[in-house]
Amino acid sequence: MKEDAVRCPECGSNDIISIIYGYPSREQFEAEDRGEIALGGCSADVLRPIWYCRNCRHRFGTMMWK
Repeated sequence: MKEDAVRCPECGSNDIISIIYGYPSREQFEAEDRGEIALGGCSADVLRPIWYCRNCRHRFGTMMWK
């Protein structure tokens, strides 16, 4: 699903970016600084939020990881 098709369940904004997990590369740190992605850390949780609202900072949506 593309970010522009997602709305925040808290505030209704469509200013949504993807949350990226794992050890970030230099390029990913730079993309986070530009506000293009959100870094989610190296968590090994089964359910993790995949979307970040730049309007209200709410993290939401989950994807099952096998």
